[in-house]
Amino acid sequence: MLCQYLLRETDVIKYTSIRTRPFGTSVRAAPVVMNNHNHLLGKVAGLDGLKTGFTNGAGFCLAATVERQGRRLIVVAMGSSDSKTRDFKVAELIERGFAALPVVPAIKTAAPSAKLVSPGKPGAQTPAPTAKDLIATVKTDKSLAVPAATVPASTAQEPVVTFRVIPPGKKT
Repeated sequence: MLCQYLLRETDVIKYTSIRTRPFGTSVRAAPVVMNNHNHLLGKVAGLDGLKTGFTNGAGFCLAATVERQGRRLIVVAMGSSDSKTRDFKVAELIERGFAALPVVPAIKTAAPSAKLVSPGKPGAQTPAPTAKDLIATVKTDKSLAVPAATVPASTAQEPVVTFRVIPPGKKT
């Protein structure tokens, strides 16, 4: 929810999508270089942020956001034993999330002779968006993809992963 808020209400992507940036200072002759710890930037198509982290309690964590063809996906991974494992898992979840999204039909344009009615006026035919239109959810469970007899014991304890996808639209 925090990632969704940041994307909707701020310009955080302006900063989190930068891989390396020099900062000049008046005290030092050489600039200080900032290197982003999100090593998936530039390696996963459409990835543009968001936040890496590590604590002893949570392990290596990553909140990643990807936009492809006007659709945005947020993936949050916590508890990895190292950053490479975390990055690999997040990249896998991103690809699985986009693969599981339903195909969006092309928007049909009105014929030139059609009468367009402004929303809110009598005769308007604009359907109200449903909850499903607002946030599409895709749930995956690794154990569902493979017969139970072939799943190693360690994957049986992996939680169901929920992908929340924000439909494209204007920021309000």
